[in-house]
Amino acid sequence: DVKQPIARYVLAEALLRAGDADGAKVLYLGLINDGHDSFDVRARLAQIAGAPRDAADVEKQLCAAKRLNPESSFPYDELKNLYERTGRKAEALVELEHYVFLEQMQLAPLKELMAGYAELGRWEKVRTYGEMATFVNPADTEVLLGLAKAYLEMKNGDKALFTYDTALLANPPLRRPALAHLGRARAYVLMGQKAKAKQALTQAMKTEPENAEILKLKAQL
Repeated sequence: DVKQPIARYVLAEALLRAGDADGAKVLYLGLINDGHDSFDVRARLAQIAGAPRDAADVEKQLCAAKRLNPESSFPYDELKNLYERTGRKAEALVELEHYVFLEQMQLAPLKELMAGYAELGRWEKVRTYGEMATFVNPADTEVLLGLAKAYLEMKNGDKALFTYDTALLANPPLRRPALAHLGRARAYVLMGQKAKAKQALTQAMKTEPENAEILKLKAQL
């Protein structure tokens, strides 16, 4: 039965593993044309298109794969990598957002989103993914400093102060505690508490007395 879909799929898989990507592609496309579209077929077509770096075809197949299995994180991750390689940073971040909502216990992608949106000044996004990251690792000082910075930029002094204080209590300790104390000072300034801001700067200067940002804020106070 030359139209038997499972047999054709198995044959396509065998051809692909034997190095005959063109022959496999013909069979995969034939399955789609005959109404046997699937996530696995689209993933294979994206793999085949990726070998000669046909970015447009890879994108087409991965987008189709997303529609066929919206619960799989694979196409989102692959599209993110594709967009990064082709300089489409904003689109890469969007795909990574979808990825983290499917793989919520992975810390590294959340931190990548925080860093990416911080570069773009999208502090509401940094806050969202920073808060998600604290559910994965509440003592990650890199996450805490990034989240506290987002609160500062969004003019939320109370939450910024709490998060900087948390970073100072985390274990292992901060490599540069002066950054947290500087952030605390800025939070106090935001809340109109200049005396406490000066005290925080004094703490910051104990380890980084020549830090330009600390000296600048001290002069302003």
